[in-house]
Amino acid sequence: MVLRLLANGLAPLTLIGALLAYWHPPLFLVFKSSFLYFFAATMFALGLVLEPPELSDTLKHPSQIGLGVLTQYSVMPVLSFACAWYSDLSPELALGIIIVGCAPGAMASNVIVYLAGGAVAYSIALTTVATL
Repeated sequence: MVLRLLANGLAPLTLIGALLAYWHPPLFLVFKSSFLYFFAATMFALGLVLEPPELSDTLKHPSQIGLGVLTQYSVMPVLSFACAWYSDLSPELALGIIIVGCAPGAMASNVIVYLAGGAVAYSIALTTVATL
């Protein structure tokens, strides 16, 4: 029940947390020393939900992972540049959007894929290869 509530309310909770952290950073400095433990626990939990057949199916198609990485490093930067260009943003904000568009996926993307019921093994493989 609580997990379902958290999963369904993830977007608003994330937005509220981001705004609180922006307006009052000291609230979140308590977690600074525990960040690596949270990160490790999340990655461990994602590993626990992986099904061996899903993982082996993903690894049987390395071309799909390669295509995903290629898309991540070609289409995403172009789209982020286009968004920044057509939004008529300040140079600082435009640069921030372009940098985010050029960054590979991270742990958060894997969690979102899991919550959305997507291909977790593919997401983890894509993130791993793109980060190497």
